Formats: sequence, C-alpha cells, structure tokens
Amino acid sequence: MHRLTLETENGEVRVGPLVTSELNNNPNPTSAAALAADPTTTPGNLEFIELYNPTAVPMDLTRWKIRGAISYDFAAATMLGVDEILVVTSFNPGDAGNSARLAAFHLYFGIDTGCALVGGY
Repeated sequence: MHRLTLETENGEVRVGPLVTSELNNNPNPTSAAALAADPTTTPGNLEFIELYNPTAVPMDLTRWKIRGAISYDFAAATMLGVDEILVVTSFNPGDAGNSARLAAFHLYFGIDTGCALVGGY
C-alpha cells in the first residue's frame, strides 16, 4: 500500500527479515596472532557488521545497501542462505592484496575460513 508522506509519494520499500546480529565498532587493540599475520593490522581493520538470515528461504541482497557511518552496496546476486551469516568487513576480503589482513581477521576472531565475508566499506 502506498501512502503520501509529507506531500510526496513514498518510494519502493525494501524491507525484509534480515537481522543485524552483531556490530563490531572500535574493537580492542589487535592481538599478537593478528599482528603476526599482518603487522599493519589496526582496530579499524577489525570492524565488521554481521548479518543473519533467520528465515526458511534464501535472501537475495541485490540492490541492498548499508548507509550511515559507513557505506556499502551489496554486489548483484549476493545471496544469504537459510540460517546463514554474512560478515561485512571494512576491507575487501576478496582482494588478493588483502590476504594478510584477511588472515589477521580470521585469527583475531577465531573464525574459520568458511565464514562468508564481503567488503570493504
């Protein structure tokens, strides 16, 4: 249903059951293990937003955006499966130049490499 808001027509609403399950802003100083993997690691490299799909159907995040203190546009065909987690990082984990930073991220949080990561914002 469309209703007028302040004399203008509402735009298309993109609302879903996606849950922001964790925000990590300004984490503690980096760990020795993270610094061993990437000596240039900073707390800013360890910030992230964790999204969770609690539904019984996969969610297509195409055209979804995060806005506010950060800005991130999800790539076309980004899918978040049923009961899955997706972590949005401050750096691009898919960039080969960030392999040491990615290793530091995994070591700092103790997560396995199977966790889906996207970024950077």
